Amino acid sequence: LGEDLAGAGLETDLRQMYFSAGLKGIERDRAEDVEKLVISVLGTLAAEGIPRDLLDASINSIEFRLREANTGSYPKGLIYMLQALRSWLYDADPLGPLAFEKPLGAVKSKAQAGGYFEGLLREHFLDNPHRSRVLLIPDQEEGSRRDKLEQEHLAQLREKLSADDVRKVIEQAQLLKQKQQAADRAEDLATIPTLSVADLPRQNKRIPEQKLQLTDGRAALHFHDLNTFGIAYLDVAFDLSVVPQQDIPLLPLFGRALLETGTDKQDFVSLSRRISTTTGGIWPDLFASTEQQGAKSAWFMLRGKAMLDKGQELTSILHDVLHGARLEDQDRIRQLLLEEKAQAEMGIIPSGHSMVDARIRASFSDAAWINEQTGGISYLFFLRDVLSRFDQEWPSLLERLQGLRRRLFNQNNTVVNVTLDEAGFRQFKPHVDRLVAALPCERPDRTPWKRAVALGPEGLTMPAQVHYVGKGGSLRDLGYTFHGSALVITRFLRTSWLWDRVRVQGGAYGAFCRLDRLTGVFTFLSYRDPNLERTLQAFDETAKFLAEVPLPQEELDKNILGAIGDLDTYLLPDAKGHVAFLRSLTGQTQEILDRLRTEVFETKEQHFRDFGKFLSQLNDKGTVAVLGGEESIRKAAGPLGLKVVSVL
Repeated sequence: LGEDLAGAGLETDLRQMYFSAGLKGIERDRAEDVEKLVISVLGTLAAEGIPRDLLDASINSIEFRLREANTGSYPKGLIYMLQALRSWLYDADPLGPLAFEKPLGAVKSKAQAGGYFEGLLREHFLDNPHRSRVLLIPDQEEGSRRDKLEQEHLAQLREKLSADDVRKVIEQAQLLKQKQQAADRAEDLATIPTLSVADLPRQNKRIPEQKLQLTDGRAALHFHDLNTFGIAYLDVAFDLSVVPQQDIPLLPLFGRALLETGTDKQDFVSLSRRISTTTGGIWPDLFASTEQQGAKSAWFMLRGKAMLDKGQELTSILHDVLHGARLEDQDRIRQLLLEEKAQAEMGIIPSGHSMVDARIRASFSDAAWINEQTGGISYLFFLRDVLSRFDQEWPSLLERLQGLRRRLFNQNNTVVNVTLDEAGFRQFKPHVDRLVAALPCERPDRTPWKRAVALGPEGLTMPAQVHYVGKGGSLRDLGYTFHGSALVITRFLRTSWLWDRVRVQGGAYGAFCRLDRLTGVFTFLSYRDPNLERTLQAFDETAKFLAEVPLPQEELDKNILGAIGDLDTYLLPDAKGHVAFLRSLTGQTQEILDRLRTEVFETKEQHFRDFGKFLSQLNDKGTVAVLGGEESIRKAAGPLGLKVVSVL
């Protein structure tokens, strides 16, 4: 019926909760069929009962999430506060959402008795008359119609204004512009509590890491002795240098196929329930970066987590998918491709600035090229091309997927990462040993890549009223040698010049600049930006700003504080182990990181002035990429020399 799932599932942040489910990418006359399908499935579950393994998998997934309380890069206290607001906003107990043990136990008891969830389905879904069917239909002309209506509305308002009214509007606009350009008063800034540079530790936080060998000595093992509260975190990484260049875009599909086609022992539904019942999740991941020494570091990973007593089952599942995934399931592979395409198209507007950034960077390094080929505009084009020729090219596609499995899964091509406490590691390591020992042991056949990317200035078009504007280039190629002060300078630019000129005065939702210290590639970016040429002008004026802006010590200290805050970002135990692993893969030693931190603390005004001189060279030598509405991009294409490419 459709390409991918739609709907939010159960929305729990509102007092009046709702549930939504549906499909995207359907034929517009099939909306009623989708609704009937949803109601039919719910009716079957209510009448025949929810399968016990599905119920166990669902309860385990929720219980694991609650007990792990993984808040990512956000401090737990902040997330707990936000969770408390779910009930607190409606005059209920703010601690209710946090104290999960008693309600979870009650739910598990009712589920064990049987019929509990089936009753909820009947009461709140099937017998609930408050139901709506919403159909969203794309219309290429809707944007121009809205523009026309807006212009007509403004013209009508203008006709009603007297000369005095017009004068007042102009004065208000001028006053707004003055306030936008005015600096904050020193006395106002002084009221904001802040740390001083002297309050900050001069040493980086250490993450424990031991580099070991698995039992047979063929695969390296990285171990991080951290208190994970009884959860084993496992990363199994495979070096991508054995993958032929033309198969790089297949890697996201390959990763999903391993976990979502089933195995020679189970269909994909049973495998999914097995994963949810016994683990905290297993997922594929891609990592590509430039090493400290300049070479590429690119890895395909399978990552997973489980309570220590389920560690053997975690590695058993990984064994089954590594050796027995049903890559030959043509219908399932087609569905995964459709889902990937739908998700890639849906992600363009929310992540337009990242798409533009990836296009620019792809010209300068293998790692950036890999990231664009597996998650950028090129990846979307690849998916469309594969789907357009899927049936006739299926034998070739299957051979390529099977070839990836043969090349990647090799003991001599594997590195393992484990985050766990010492006692738990001793218990968990034999399972990891057996997992890797079961892989073929052959000499890896490394494949050289000849990346030939010269995208040039691009205008990427889609139906939209806003733009994502990017400009950048390699500062290293222009003679710049990375220094830690660049972390301070780029933070300063994001929170001052770009914020004021592109966001506050220009009306964009966001404005950024990014410098990859391992490649030297620098990019300017804007997010949901009503402007195009004006934003590029602001980017080009950045060097002049750095040359002239007053930089008292207070301003330097404020941005040093921010840069150190970025280096000392909040990490939970699993993230600490993974970050340390990625640092090892890219050759970032503790000595290098300590030197970087020292350079941040030693940032001076002259560093800003010198950085601006290198940045000024991007005015003429930088590459431009813009994603936005077709009309505005075609209008700017001539003056900017843009190659226009239709995306949506």
